[in-house]
Amino acid sequence: MSDVRGVTEVDGIKEYRYFAGGEWRTAENHKPFDVFRPYDRGLYARVAAGGRPEANLAVDAAAKASAAWSQSTFARAHKAIL
Repeated sequence: MSDVRGVTEVDGIKEYRYFAGGEWRTAENHKPFDVFRPYDRGLYARVAAGGRPEANLAVDAAAKASAAWSQSTFARAHKAIL
């Protein structure tokens, strides 16, 4: 398990979730997409393959949080997600 929230490691490959509404999430369809290294086409990571439901959730969460976040310092905002 990685020490970074939202990231796990399975068989040596990092799998990334997305952050919305104050929590790390997997895509509704539970399907990741593969990310390949450009120099050797080896599998680098798997990332949550979000679609319309994930986009709507993220936009709604951002709209609700924008007033409070606009008043935050960078350090405080950064600490909140890491």
